[in-house]
Amino acid sequence: MKKSLFFLTALSLISTSVLANKNSVHNCYSTEQTYISNEQSIYDSVDSSELPNELDSHFPVEVIYKSKVCITSSIEILAEGDLPDIPATPQEGDTRTVTQTRGHIRSTYSQNYNGGRWETKSLVRDIVDIPIEAV
Repeated sequence: MKKSLFFLTALSLISTSVLANKNSVHNCYSTEQTYISNEQSIYDSVDSSELPNELDSHFPVEVIYKSKVCITSSIEILAEGDLPDIPATPQEGDTRTVTQTRGHIRSTYSQNYNGGRWETKSLVRDIVDIPIEAV
């Protein structure tokens, strides 16, 4: 009797699992946010890299933040049009670009969020908006 009860319970759990997988969909959502910031932690994250810090904390930076969230949802929930909650804190694998222009020099840092902190992967410095004098 105990064996058959265990078998029926196991069979029920397997059936429920198969049904859930049959009626569910795996979706990924990407977000991109652009904002201007004077947040000290952004300047500090660039300081912690091995690349030179060309940012001046007296001037704001432009941040482009990209995040991706993947979830498995039931088909019924997706039919209602609900989107997943995008986390308010960085998640592993998130990326951001931090840009500051001072004078005619633009410094752009590309960063990834790994191990609980932002890591700077590259620094690009461009000369921008050079005035051209008429001859």
